[in-house]
Amino acid sequence: MKGHNAHGNSFLAKNHFICSSMEDFYEKRKKYEDFLKSKIVLQYTLDDEFIAEYPSVMEASRVLNKSWASIFRCCKGQQQEAHGFKWKLKF
Repeated sequence: MKGHNAHGNSFLAKNHFICSSMEDFYEKRKKYEDFLKSKIVLQYTLDDEFIAEYPSVMEASRVLNKSWASIFRCCKGQQQEAHGFKWKLKF
């Protein structure tokens, strides 16, 4: 956290949520975690061949013992691949 005071001024938490209170921070973090646990994730080779489907980013991370954050960034299009694979959200 960057800072928080008794006057309710905004602060920047370490995961980059801008919040006006700790309650706001926990609410936003809960929604984010729920999102990560609820979207089906598809795993592909770098040549776009389908490999597997996982019920969530968190489950793919757990099964492969890899970072969920890089898988999620790949799903959002912020990076091309994560852990040697392409990842997409199933809609």
